[in-house]
Amino acid sequence: DPKGKRSVIKFSDGSTAWINSVSKVIYPKVFGEKSRERIIYGEIYIDVAKMDETPFFVHTKDLDIKVLGTRFNVSAYNEESIKSVVLVNGSVEVNYRDNTNRLSPNQGLFAESGIAKVKNVDIYKYICWKDGVLQLEDEPFSILLRKLSRYYGVEIHSDPSLDNLKFEGNLNLKDRLEDVLLVLSLTKRFKYKQENNAIYISKE
Repeated sequence: DPKGKRSVIKFSDGSTAWINSVSKVIYPKVFGEKSRERIIYGEIYIDVAKMDETPFFVHTKDLDIKVLGTRFNVSAYNEESIKSVVLVNGSVEVNYRDNTNRLSPNQGLFAESGIAKVKNVDIYKYICWKDGVLQLEDEPFSILLRKLSRYYGVEIHSDPSLDNLKFEGNLNLKDRLEDVLLVLSLTKRFKYKQENNAIYISKE
């Protein structure tokens, strides 16, 4: 989907995927009897229909994920250094750089610079985007602005001196981008303006 657009796909096997902005899924119209395969660019949340005899695979540029029946989130944007798989329920095996890790519910695998780490997580933070919510926990401004730019489909340019500002709390992405920026600016004191379909952020 292009910037600012999200969608939901129902597959022929009964699985459902929520596709985040600037993401796409490549898949056959009808799956074969031996496996169900999808290639992911960007971020998806997927609810996989359980079919014991027909494994389900998700592939990104760096990660290969084997599934039987489960719900999980994959984030693999090219411009983000960290790629992740977060498991809601069921079981998945994630292969990264020829190392395989099996995840349990409420665990995430986070891959960066050739190293993959598995840790327990609050899964809501990683899946709430599909419900129009962004949960911030010590979120650097530079990363937050990339997420907002993708979500709303608007270019955002910011003074680099603001990159390391940190934000906490929940943002309602059903609000207009201008309203979201207003809420953020009240806590960290920055100013913003809109010009030619782009947002420019500077020190107050």
